[in-house]
Amino acid sequence: MEKMSTLLDYRDRVPRFWAAAIAALAISAIGMREQFLVLLLEHTWAVLIVYGLSFALAWGLIWYVGRQTRRLDRSHPWPDAFYDRLLRQLLRGVLVPAVVILVFALLFFNLLTDPAALQETGYFYSDYPLAVFLVVLLNMCYGFAYMVTYVRQLQTELASTHVELANERERMKTVVATESEPRPNTYSLTNEIGEHAIPYEEIAYFKMCTVETDEGKTLRFIELTCMDGRKFKAKEESLAQIMEFTNGFFKQVCRRYVAGQDAIASCTQDPVSGKLTITLLPDEPAVELSIRNSAALRDWIIEKVGVIWIPDA
Repeated sequence: MEKMSTLLDYRDRVPRFWAAAIAALAISAIGMREQFLVLLLEHTWAVLIVYGLSFALAWGLIWYVGRQTRRLDRSHPWPDAFYDRLLRQLLRGVLVPAVVILVFALLFFNLLTDPAALQETGYFYSDYPLAVFLVVLLNMCYGFAYMVTYVRQLQTELASTHVELANERERMKTVVATESEPRPNTYSLTNEIGEHAIPYEEIAYFKMCTVETDEGKTLRFIELTCMDGRKFKAKEESLAQIMEFTNGFFKQVCRRYVAGQDAIASCTQDPVSGKLTITLLPDEPAVELSIRNSAALRDWIIEKVGVIWIPDA
């Protein structure tokens, strides 16, 4: 979880005004005790002046606590250093306002025409503890608002993480499904070693092979030979299936061979019959083409070998 690098928007502009108004009313009413209504009726302007000063003091302290809270949110977030933040919040958000309230009270009582001793007013027993309690309550409200915002941010990030994980799972499913499908121009097969995906360009030819079993049966299978000499047993049962599967990339040069153009090393032509004989890489078997295949594949072979050699008769 990254630190909250920007100040939280507590949206406290309107609540700050009403909190100052209520706090000033509470301080004025408790400070004047049972004489509040009498003084309000007989000395309305004096009461309003006291209320206005209390409101100004309360609003200024609320603004100050909010400003210090925002600074501490940025420099010392609660989740990162709780006790360090708590100490700083008490010093800046509680101790400083408590001192300001005390100084304000001392000035207020000393500016009266007939000043009274503070110990006789009971200020330290009721008014001042109430004012400090309201300051502590204000700090607690900001702390609660921070925690609510922090939890909401965690919930938002958690929901975003769930969405990203779901998207990543879908992406991985797509990747796996895509990789499991044969790639274009790639021949896929599976044998006892594992799965293989061989590009067409690396395949020299397919050869129809026959073997005799001990019971005298003849087994037929197709052997795939790569340009580097590797050999595999093909999955198809006929050479026609291979040509169909590879979309004509390989040509059937005779009954036993289906070869790729890159596997043709050289070509010679019989001067009498006109038949072509090609030499295939990598083990250079000589494959004789029929007259029909010689005519059909002549241009395809010349494209690879350039010139067809005709020996002397």
